[in-house]
Amino acid sequence: MKGKLNPLVVRERRYWRLQKACWAITQIALAEGLIEPVAGKACVDCGAAATEYDHRDYCLPIAVEPTCRSCNSRRGRAKPFTDLPLRITKELREAA
Repeated sequence: MKGKLNPLVVRERRYWRLQKACWAITQIALAEGLIEPVAGKACVDCGAAATEYDHRDYCLPIAVEPTCRSCNSRRGRAKPFTDLPLRITKELREAA
């Protein structure tokens, strides 16, 4: 019989799954032209060449800022969320 999972492990797994969903939506938005490619943009923190987009709030998957890798790492994790699926659904409906 399996033991009960640690609540922190469950929370981390849920965070990772929703984070991946947010990244997937961002990739779709890039492909559809809702977000411009990061190439040629400057990092919003230090002004260096941006290499990736940073999410500050996974509830808003296409609200991203161009950053360099070191600034993105310094920023840390995005804001915790509780209603991500509901907000994504609402945002996608509004975008359509």
